[in-house]
Amino acid sequence: MVGHYNDIEDVLWTDSNRRSWRQTVANLRHRYCLLFLTSGILRCESLTKADLSDHLSFYLPQRDQDIHPMLLLIMQIPEGKVNNGRTLFGRATRPKVPQFCPVGALAMYLQCRFHVTREFNDFTIEDWCTNSRWFDIKLLVDVDGISDRTASISKRRC
Repeated sequence: MVGHYNDIEDVLWTDSNRRSWRQTVANLRHRYCLLFLTSGILRCESLTKADLSDHLSFYLPQRDQDIHPMLLLIMQIPEGKVNNGRTLFGRATRPKVPQFCPVGALAMYLQCRFHVTREFNDFTIEDWCTNSRWFDIKLLVDVDGISDRTASISKRRC
């Protein structure tokens, strides 16, 4: 699979350049799904049901031999096919090859999504401090149908 990443990247970027903003956001979403699911060995269902609030990131303490601090992206998975009532966790770090970075892919997807949809333009600091204002907003959305930000995206679109 990893041997085909460059081919997949080429198709996603070429397709994005010829299409609309909606297609660009969809391709960035697909790229994030591919990189996060393969790096975290997760199921697609985990991402389609994920909320923005299911993610957190932090830097691990830097050791003497480390050149850079390690950024760790964690996603809680409260429900899924193999959870059996437990909360599971997916994780991702920045790899040596930037094209395969799920952290960067998430940043690119969210930046493009928020730019295109402008869904948080009216948010204030108080809104971000009020959990009920943003905790149920889904991570993966179809930017064309952004009217319901709390609805899960269908598996076929992931």
